[in-house]
Amino acid sequence: MDYGKLAYLKADELEARINSGTAAKFPPPALYRTSSETASGRVRLLEGGGTGTAVIVKVSAKNAGDVRLYIGGLRAASARLSGSDLPAVMFGAGSGDVEMEFSSFEGGAKNVDIQLLLPVGTAAADGRASELNMARSGEKYLISSVYGGDVKVEMCDGKYENRRAAETGRGARADVCAAESGFCVVYSDVHGLLWSVAVSDELKVLARSLLGEAPENFGITYANKRVYVFFARDGKAKYFSTAYPKGTRGKTADIDYSGYVVRLTPVKDSEPIAVALESGGKVYLLKEDSAAVGGVGLSVTLKGRAQSV
Repeated sequence: MDYGKLAYLKADELEARINSGTAAKFPPPALYRTSSETASGRVRLLEGGGTGTAVIVKVSAKNAGDVRLYIGGLRAASARLSGSDLPAVMFGAGSGDVEMEFSSFEGGAKNVDIQLLLPVGTAAADGRASELNMARSGEKYLISSVYGGDVKVEMCDGKYENRRAAETGRGARADVCAAESGFCVVYSDVHGLLWSVAVSDELKVLARSLLGEAPENFGITYANKRVYVFFARDGKAKYFSTAYPKGTRGKTADIDYSGYVVRLTPVKDSEPIAVALESGGKVYLLKEDSAAVGGVGLSVTLKGRAQSV
């Protein structure tokens, strides 16, 4: 069987479903697309979790060279680009990050275009088909959702009426919190970068800022006139804060907890700041030492005895 030809036909079929809007018996797959003027070495397309992933990737470049698809660090497929924007289509399955490697391009690959499709079922299985978070400011609610690679926000009242919606970006994960003059949405894109979008209570974008590399999992809250991003990495609970509305990122700091942290979630819009932390099969609640808070932001790491909840 010609798997390359089959992958190409499946890619065309899936794209046709997405572009036509025709009703189907199953939801459309997630579609991620990226383009750049140059590319070399390995480029991360999608951050993978513990769940298996099956992808179809269509890649093209102006000049000739070799491309290789990696999933979880293992080579899944390879192809030769002949240039002139003629695409190559590759299929791969595995667990972990999805990466594309560019080699043998003189001066790097030029005018690169990559389209990545996750077959139906896989996106839903690893949580990328939909993700929902909500924050409240006064009588207004903002709901953030991720579906098919689109990060959307919907504003409504307490009865889920007077609804308005807008798109804030393309990504795989997002969270939202109330802020001084509206709301803040933080999302990770398919390149593994983290973005902050300040939204007014009239659903207007006040500022959009790049926050650097995205953690695999994160949660946000607003306190002390700043947005705080909490995440776990290598068993340690960490956080950094950003200015609002323009997301100027501060330094990453550790939370004062000695156990191995699996994940943590901040309590929304809580002052003093509080986080729920999972460690050793239990969930603990840690609260900020309010006496140590300075004029802006935290002056020390989160302290206090971990209380199991």
